[in-house]
Amino acid sequence: FGQCRNRRITMTPGQGFKLECNMMRQCDGLALTLNIGVDPQNFGNQVNEINDFNFDAPQNGVQITMNNMMPGQNIEVNNINCKVFGACQNMVIKAGFGVELHEINVKCEMPGACTGC
Repeated sequence: FGQCRNRRITMTPGQGFKLECNMMRQCDGLALTLNIGVDPQNFGNQVNEINDFNFDAPQNGVQITMNNMMPGQNIEVNNINCKVFGACQNMVIKAGFGVELHEINVKCEMPGACTGC
């Protein structure tokens, strides 16, 4: 519980990366930086898809920055799911250096799920 709360995490995600914040306040204050480029689990292949950012319980102040380390390669984020009231409160998503994002599906499934986004 709370593994990501108030943490600053920088990582190189693999193809199909998912963020799951399923418990209340588990990801409060998370500052996640994704340096997207070569798949660390399948070296030589470029990452072009981030599956989902799922917020199934109330969270506050999540910040996600995505940096494209392979400019010119489109990065697709399939879904940002904000499922309950307060799930994505004050969330900030930044398309950082060289990011070319297309077809982002942001789903605020209940009134108040995305307050302050």
